[in-house]
Amino acid sequence: NIHYMRRADGLEIYISQGAKPGLGGQLMAKKVTPELAEIRGIPPGIDLRSPSRHPDILGADDLVIKVEEFREATGYRLPVSIKLGAGRIRDDIKIAVKDGFDFVELDGMQGSTGAGSSEVIDHVGIPTLPAIIEALEALDEINARHRVQLVLMGGLRDGTDAVKALCLGADAAAFGTPVIIAGGCIACMQCHVGQCVTGIATQDPDHEHRYKPEAEAHNIHRFLESVRWQIAAITHGLGYNNVKELNRDDLVALTPEAATITGLPYVPEQGLRTTTTPLKRLSL
Repeated sequence: NIHYMRRADGLEIYISQGAKPGLGGQLMAKKVTPELAEIRGIPPGIDLRSPSRHPDILGADDLVIKVEEFREATGYRLPVSIKLGAGRIRDDIKIAVKDGFDFVELDGMQGSTGAGSSEVIDHVGIPTLPAIIEALEALDEINARHRVQLVLMGGLRDGTDAVKALCLGADAAAFGTPVIIAGGCIACMQCHVGQCVTGIATQDPDHEHRYKPEAEAHNIHRFLESVRWQIAAITHGLGYNNVKELNRDDLVALTPEAATITGLPYVPEQGLRTTTTPLKRLSL
């Protein structure tokens, strides 16, 4: 809806998410209320199925047309992003650059979902750490680091994880599940049944009233403030005044696997603790 688009701060084309890449979704009929049905333009009381792909985006050429449609509809005022579940990262990143997105949201498989099967959540996708490395390599291959911003997400929990993402080369870090938890979610993994006991994932009025938006908004604010202070503390501890100064030299790998994936120097945890010269570095 163009009116919703014009009220937004930015637009995102959702291709997939890290926890269930390549899959669509289904909203059960009992959650499709008359209000929701009117917004989505469908009959109420029937299952709402979201396909695994956009029917009008069959490839990169269609995608660039959609980006231009979004820009034209909003008067070229808003940034347009694409969210990608980590899979064929090298190809996807190069397509995103070619199609002119302002930034890419790269979602690793450690991300969470309330609507995915265990075989997909546990076994499909690329973990967040190797995902950011491959994405940066893809940008370097086409000399495009300056042409698109890279936002890393998928299992990031706090300001420490955000700093590590920035050190590795991400332009920003994003949080999903931690914000939901901060906002009152108890992670019972029953989002699909429509009877969320905290009133978040439901359209049932008898359950909705349990949610207290003002109080939970304050809790989310407190969480994000703690993230901000963590980022500031670590950045200053590394000797910088600006997060833009963070870089790979500020990281070491604690395991051979992390060292192999990232190319960072391997410093076993025991050696990190017993060294006589303090290492002003962040462990990964």
